[in-house]
Amino acid sequence: MKYLIFVLLLGSSTAFSQTDTTITRLQKELATASNRDEKINALKKLIDHAVIYDSATAEKSINEAIFLAEESRDRKLMAGIRIHIARAYLLQAGKQSYINKAEIYINEALKICKDSDGLERELIMAQLTLSRIHRNSGRGEKAIEANTTAINYANDLGDDSLRVWAYMANGRNYQFRDEKLNAFKNYLAALNIADQTKHKDKEILLINCYRSLSDFFATIGNHDKAIDYYTKVLEFDLSKGKMTELTADYNAMGALYQYQKKYDIASTYFEKSFKLADSLKNQQGKIQSTFSLVNNLFAKGQMKEGLAYLETHPELSNMLQQMQLGYIMDRAKALIYLDLKNYDSTNYYYSKLFPVYERENNVYTKAQFYIEYGYTLRKMGRAKEAIPFLLKGKGFCEQSNNLEGVKMALSYLDSCYTEIGDYKNALTYSSQFNILKDSLEVLGKEKDLVSMEIDAENKRKERKQKEEEEALQTRHNIQYTGITIGILVLFLLLVSFGFLKVPIGWIRALGFISFIFFFEFIILIADNQIHHFTHGEPWKVLAIKVVLIAILLPLHHLVEKRVVHMITAHRIKQNVI
Repeated sequence: MKYLIFVLLLGSSTAFSQTDTTITRLQKELATASNRDEKINALKKLIDHAVIYDSATAEKSINEAIFLAEESRDRKLMAGIRIHIARAYLLQAGKQSYINKAEIYINEALKICKDSDGLERELIMAQLTLSRIHRNSGRGEKAIEANTTAINYANDLGDDSLRVWAYMANGRNYQFRDEKLNAFKNYLAALNIADQTKHKDKEILLINCYRSLSDFFATIGNHDKAIDYYTKVLEFDLSKGKMTELTADYNAMGALYQYQKKYDIASTYFEKSFKLADSLKNQQGKIQSTFSLVNNLFAKGQMKEGLAYLETHPELSNMLQQMQLGYIMDRAKALIYLDLKNYDSTNYYYSKLFPVYERENNVYTKAQFYIEYGYTLRKMGRAKEAIPFLLKGKGFCEQSNNLEGVKMALSYLDSCYTEIGDYKNALTYSSQFNILKDSLEVLGKEKDLVSMEIDAENKRKERKQKEEEEALQTRHNIQYTGITIGILVLFLLLVSFGFLKVPIGWIRALGFISFIFFFEFIILIADNQIHHFTHGEPWKVLAIKVVLIAILLPLHHLVEKRVVHMITAHRIKQNVI
């Protein structure tokens, strides 16, 4: 259960960075807006914030935004505002009621896009949002279907930015279904597009690919690779001076080290995040970092220290209450008190949780909650009471294809039936547990195979890149050889003109052409070395070329003049003889 507390609080902390403005300030911004565009922009920001903190204000702002869009009769605006509203509701994706609202608005947006011309971008964004809705609702196949449609639209449109986002989203869909190789292929496709694009947002696209790949490698247990990718994200934000983003980056890096049980390194990153947020006067960033530090205590098994920290920092609970997520703190305390064997407090906090989870949460969080509560009852010596909740949790896990959750429920059911003396049912669930355990072990071996395939894919890509570089170098060498031979032929021809009866003008013309080729070839060879030496810095390239040309130009004229004069003189001498 310690791990569940850790995941619980870490998951909640990611929402803190969504906005750093207050509803009051945004309402003032809306009141001073002088035209429709300014009002729509203010309403979008207000909706993003209010969906998390104030549902009544959110509903009012949504209605006002839709009215303005409808009043304009601008189909792009009408579709766009609905897409924005749907994505705002998905900020609270753990709540099924919010997911359902998002689906209503995205279906309206899709209808507008399909009934109108020139809304290709909006149609793609709507399809991607629909895919996310299906994914959060446990409809994995529909999520992939919607995402594949978005990829096809993006490829037809030829917008590299949308193509990258579409492939990354599909990677998440496959990752959600535990199809690691398909997930990796989609992430790799996104990275290849971002790497080759000339889009103005190329750097941003690459950084988001690195984030996705870091998350992917973390899920398959390759934390070193995950850290490698996230280091690129951190270095980019550091180079661009993106201090607010760095607070989140340090937290993410700390979490990756925490997964490796390198708690001291993790704590160092969390403290860096806290200090940076404090220097920026970023209260939400400080709270996010604080949650990470508390998570670190829980991960190390220091439950009393973690509880003491929560009790002495009420701002954490206040923030969650403002975000309509107060139940997360109640759940954390229930599990902490369970570990400390303070069962009265455990029962108190669970009594507060039931209405929330039965009314609000989606299939994934419900499954986790019921299995967790069944475990809690059994640990308190109430095995018989635990069975219905474990069966309920098992059903939700089966509905969402969560095999690890099913295995956990079967294990607890086996123990509960054994404790109450119902050995027949205990044997039934024990058998099911062993069958599923064997299946998961096979999947575990497949996971290792996936890692090997991913490694092989990376090596194949590196090998292909090396082969392409070698082929390019070979082609260049052939061209250099051809140019050298061509210049030699020109000079041989020039010398032969001294022994042939050809007009003097021909000798001068061929001399001019030969030396042009010769000295330009020298500059061509020097160019590569210059760019390598200067790393392409314009002022350095210019300075070296000015010096080089200052030397070569007079040398060119001098050598050309003397050689042509010598050959011409020899030709004249022959004519005289």
